[in-house]
Formats: sequence, structure tokens, C-alpha cells
Amino acid sequence: MTPPKTKGRSRWPLWTGLGVGVFLVVLLSCCGGAYLFYQATVAPSIGVTNAITEFCVDEETLDYEGAYSQLSQNLQSQIPQSTFVTDNQQYDNAKGPVATCQINTSGGSSVSGSTYTYTLNVTRDITYSGVITVVKNGSNWLINSIDPALPVT
Repeated sequence: MTPPKTKGRSRWPLWTGLGVGVFLVVLLSCCGGAYLFYQATVAPSIGVTNAITEFCVDEETLDYEGAYSQLSQNLQSQIPQSTFVTDNQQYDNAKGPVATCQINTSGGSSVSGSTYTYTLNVTRDITYSGVITVVKNGSNWLINSIDPALPVT
């Protein structure tokens, strides 16, 4: 005669706990991956466009010392601040002040390491287009080169 079957402990709580644990690990991995993707792709471009926007606002408001502060040390070593200010004032007299300064969204952009390149449109008497590069310097993004076709240097 076989002994009667006794009901053992249910394993439902164990499997439920394991399932929830696996779900949380997968969820946190996805969130971490999304955060790393954001930090690697979106966050830098926001910093870059903010640097260009600040430079443009300084140019539009005739704050040439402020615009100069947006230049990298490399570019500042090539253009003394007094020359930068004087050149912009001469452009103001000859071509009118900067009416608009903005990234040309259809002009394309490129990224090479920590260097971002954009096409910039600057309107004085007419609209000028040229390339501007921005590099990371510590935690700041600074303008490292400005196309000579742009009347802002």
C-alpha cells in the first residue's frame, strides 16, 4: 500500500520572486543603457549647441568680450581679445551689426571624437555661411575654429 500524498509547500512565491528579480535586472539594464546612450550622444550635442547659441547671442548683443570668452584657448592664442573686439566693431561699421546668428540646420554637422562641426549662418548686411568647430575643454564646450567667411572674427 502506498502512503497518501502529502501536500508540499508551494513554490509559487519562489518563482514569482525570481521572475520579479529578473524583470528588475532587465529593466535596470535597459535604463542604464539608455542613460549611457544619452550621455554619449545627446548630452554632448546639447552642450555644443548651447556654446554656439551663447556665442551668437553675445555677437547679436554686441557683447564681444562675452563672445570672446566662448573661444577655446587655442583660438584665443591666435586672436587677441582686443583684435577680436576691434574686428567685430569694424564689421559693425562696414556691414552692420549681427542681426541673426544661428546654426544652419540644413547645412549639416559632423562629429569626430570630441570635435563637433556645424554650419553657421550670420546675417549682417547679407547672410554669410561658414563652418564653426566646437571642442570640449574640461567640462565646457568652446569654439575652436571659425570659418574666415563668417564676419565675426
